[in-house]
Amino acid sequence: MSMRSKDNVNTYTTAEPANAYHNRIEFCLNIYSGAIRAMRFPDATEDEANTEARRKRLKEEQELAKTLEEDEEDLEEDF
Repeated sequence: MSMRSKDNVNTYTTAEPANAYHNRIEFCLNIYSGAIRAMRFPDATEDEANTEARRKRLKEEQELAKTLEEDEEDLEEDF
């Protein structure tokens, strides 16, 4: 009894390397497309949070400006 192996076939003459290469390129392009899509369309919840934070910051700035204006008026009245 002896061991037999298959004939040594040149792998590059088959479609297997081309298919593997195609799969790798397709994977990379899908990742790239997903990243581009994520940059174009931010999450709606994230946008709402930014809008709410912006409103809060504007309100605080207006209150601070009003307080500073009132303090200036009080100082002018004292002199």
